[in-house]
Amino acid sequence: MKKFLSLILALIMMLSLLSVSYADEEATKISIMIPLYYSEAPTETNELELMMEEYTNTDLTFLWTPIDNYNEKINMAIASDSMPNAMGVLDIKATMFVNAARADMFWDISEMIKDYPNLVEHYKAQMLTNASIDGKLYGLPRARPLTRDGAIYRKDWAQNLGLTIEQPITLDGMYEIIKAFATQDPDGNGKDDTYGLLLGVGSDGALSGFVDQILDVANGGYNNWGINAEGNVESTYVTQAHLDSLNWLKRLYDENLINKDFATVLPTQFYELLDKEVGGFYIQTLTDAHERLDNIVANIQSRTPELQSKTAVDAKVDIFDTIYQISTKDGELRAHTQDGFNGMIVFPKSSNKTEEDVRKVLQFFDTMDSPDGQSIIYWGKEGVHWNYVDGLATMTSDSLLFSRDVQPYWQLFLTNRETDRSSIKGYVAPMYTKVYSEMESNLPYAVYNVAVPLLSDTYTENSTYLNKIIHDAEVQYIMGLIDEAGWWDAVKRWREAGGDQVAAEYTAQYKEMNP
Repeated sequence: MKKFLSLILALIMMLSLLSVSYADEEATKISIMIPLYYSEAPTETNELELMMEEYTNTDLTFLWTPIDNYNEKINMAIASDSMPNAMGVLDIKATMFVNAARADMFWDISEMIKDYPNLVEHYKAQMLTNASIDGKLYGLPRARPLTRDGAIYRKDWAQNLGLTIEQPITLDGMYEIIKAFATQDPDGNGKDDTYGLLLGVGSDGALSGFVDQILDVANGGYNNWGINAEGNVESTYVTQAHLDSLNWLKRLYDENLINKDFATVLPTQFYELLDKEVGGFYIQTLTDAHERLDNIVANIQSRTPELQSKTAVDAKVDIFDTIYQISTKDGELRAHTQDGFNGMIVFPKSSNKTEEDVRKVLQFFDTMDSPDGQSIIYWGKEGVHWNYVDGLATMTSDSLLFSRDVQPYWQLFLTNRETDRSSIKGYVAPMYTKVYSEMESNLPYAVYNVAVPLLSDTYTENSTYLNKIIHDAEVQYIMGLIDEAGWWDAVKRWREAGGDQVAAEYTAQYKEMNP
């Protein structure tokens, strides 16, 4: 008995030492730079962030960077080689990033990723191929649904005007809605103070929300890059379909149906305009209708008694609606697709000196890609951001707190945005169910960008200049600063500056991959 008790005591002491050892294990310090799409960043003492740190035994520092100048900040960080342990790169074909990757400034995780079970299980092989550069994987793609674009509009405005909006809809049908919103006093205040279409630009000068690409597809054209009749890769810019898209936008501009300052409206300013209720229609990722719009919904609820008993997430379907199926004039359904991922989380060598260092960071992302980790990111803290209602996790009535404290962290989602694997089963808001169903229903009509898995050295070297030629000309044409001849002159400059060479390099790769 004494020997038995001694053995038990020894086991207890050993377990106690192991427990102390784990508790005393130093947390891994990880700095992460990701884009901020909201006006206010979470605080360092945010309950969700503290939960992530406890769950992964890490000490996290988030470098929240406004989306308006995010790409410029990424380029500055690369140029100075002063980068965090992990950072989101939105354009993985941008000149600065590709050159830095080829200069061995980032870890190639092609082989390492195989050691992380959640990442291996949930990534699709084709996505990892599409996200590779020269056959090397320099980061973790942020997976997203493919067919996720359309239009979002004020449902209450349409009802005020007696508009019946059926889908599929043509661009002519969308024009009629936009014109009504701009000219028929949809808010009923007796003033001529509304625009139909709200539009802005990205930090690179491109039209916001993939607007021109979505219009091109609806006009029967390419999704950025397509295959022409000769079997070669061709840019949408050289096609009549793209000019048709610009003419559609120019008509809106000429008829004062679009905000005249669109060329200077950056993403965060765009949502400020939306909150001011000066426009009722915009083209964007459909998940916007579920994930954002909290400020404007709160404002409308405050003056609408019949909506005040609802939570903000439930009230959204009373205020907004979506257009997800746009057909050509001939009635053909065609859906614009994104790349299947929204950039990557990459790992600089300057801040992760050894393979052991980068593996610790990879372990953090693998742990957070587990069902429990996904639940932390998706829901936040019980009693603060959500509560159980009828057995389901349900956001508290403070949707603005949720959009400030929780939703910015959704930029960390790697695979969960494509398929929700959170261990906490929650109440599914009507708008969430609606838009995800709509996105999935568009897959049979997907029009793909054939250049997603391709890489052009010419584009890598000259992307900033080439893009500027086109984006500047698009804005100038819409505003009437150049005519059709001026547009084709800009296309000619783009082609001569490297556009044709990019197409040739893409074609060679495409034919090699598709013999």
